[in-house]
Amino acid sequence: MQDLLLMRHAKSDWHSGARTDFDRPLNERGLRNASDMARWMRSALPRPDIILCSPAERTRQTVLRVCAEWGLEPDRIVWEPRIYEAPPGELLTVLGETDTAARTVLMVGHNPGTELLIRELTGAEVPADEGGKAVPTGTVAHIRFDPPEAPLVRGSGQLLRVMRPRQLPG
Repeated sequence: MQDLLLMRHAKSDWHSGARTDFDRPLNERGLRNASDMARWMRSALPRPDIILCSPAERTRQTVLRVCAEWGLEPDRIVWEPRIYEAPPGELLTVLGETDTAARTVLMVGHNPGTELLIRELTGAEVPADEGGKAVPTGTVAHIRFDPPEAPLVRGSGQLLRVMRPRQLPG
């Protein structure tokens, strides 16, 4: 893998009446932000060869908007239950099991796992935004591994960019 795109699901609806946290959907802002981030991703990031996604409702809705905007078939998505509420070590295990032919991987998940994985792979702290959050909902981080066959260990990746929905132009 040369490029890893890590995305935290978009803003969820805490008042949806969902029976469980797993079933909680996106709210209206989340639906908008997922589409806006997907448009930005299409113009600024390498196209993913494979997508690893938590099967929780809010991540499912987020990644399906990303696929629609990018023109990607949903059959590229691997619905991986281990991503839900996973610590960075478990996320590294999932990434390590990914098809080695994939040059660009998109993983859509949750916090704190996403933020901690960025730190683990790059050794970098993501600076907090104006709201005090490093990886608010809808955030995308782009990590590059050079050489692409570098092992997924602490500091093996370079954090190229972090984009939050509030930073999008327009």
